[in-house]
Amino acid sequence: MDIIKHPNPKIIDDIEMSKKIFCKQCHEDWGVTALICRVEWMCIKINSFVLEFPDRDSPRKMYKKWKDLPFGIKEADLDELLQYGADKSESTDLLDVDLDL
Repeated sequence: MDIIKHPNPKIIDDIEMSKKIFCKQCHEDWGVTALICRVEWMCIKINSFVLEFPDRDSPRKMYKKWKDLPFGIKEADLDELLQYGADKSESTDLLDVDLDL
């Protein structure tokens, strides 16, 4: 994958989206990175991928929205986000971040 500077960076609710993610081979737009509490997360667009389900009648399918998948994806809670951020950033004390919850 290639990550490059976003041509139109945005900040929404203290979440900074300043980089684009692309396939290294075909240059398909895969999504953006989101900077949340000083930790960078990859936000992948599901409509950029073809999913394969080997045990189903139609093994390959594209989805427009994550909510349309035939399985659920657990939402990360604040403790998981902070733990992941602490694991990824030795020099940053994420517990000192002022969160408006």
